[in-house]
Amino acid sequence: MVMTGAQVMDVAGELRDTLQSGATVIVTATIEPAEMRAVEAALAGSGLHLIDSPVSGGQSGAEAGTLTMMVAARDDVFAANQDALNAVGGQIFHVGESIGMGQTVKAALQAYIGVTFVGIFESLALGAAAGVKGETLYKVFSSTHVGNTPFFKSCAELIMARKFEDTGSHIATMAKDLGISMAMAHEKGMPLFATSAANELFQAGISRFPEGDNWAIVKLLEGFSGVEVKW
Repeated sequence: MVMTGAQVMDVAGELRDTLQSGATVIVTATIEPAEMRAVEAALAGSGLHLIDSPVSGGQSGAEAGTLTMMVAARDDVFAANQDALNAVGGQIFHVGESIGMGQTVKAALQAYIGVTFVGIFESLALGAAAGVKGETLYKVFSSTHVGNTPFFKSCAELIMARKFEDTGSHIATMAKDLGISMAMAHEKGMPLFATSAANELFQAGISRFPEGDNWAIVKLLEGFSGVEVKW
């Protein structure tokens, strides 16, 4: 689990030279599908098996071993590595046998997550700018079917507690992932209106708060009204 496709390729090259034939390389990084297929090509003929399995669930999911895993691998390779996958995954989905399909599913998921983040950030910033107390926003939003989720609650709680760094969800990771989502959309000739806006907002956020976590973007929105989102 590293950050970029280049890093995955570097590690895969080292493993090709050191692992015995029959061993399995499991890639849990989020990279472009084409980069994942390039790793497959680099390992061809080595006798090594490959699993393409990006994950979702953040730092808390990693620490608890409850990550959602999007696994692309041959059926026999998937079956043979259940113990390793179950050690870190709570929900494991075999999304296909073709390497790159795991990354494809993750790119689509990140579009959804990125747009959801922006909806949370903008709605809280709008309410605060209009004079609504953060506690009121939190209680009302979290009582609805879209807000009564761990995703909204944890995000809103961090924002209102003004915890914008070192919470385990660095803004650079999401910005990178949205770039992958947009690249896949361009490859498929598909316009993504909301995801494109989310991508631009995360790019602005990382430029303004390079050491911040995802929630730091709300500070960018607060700058337009001068009002903070807080309890």
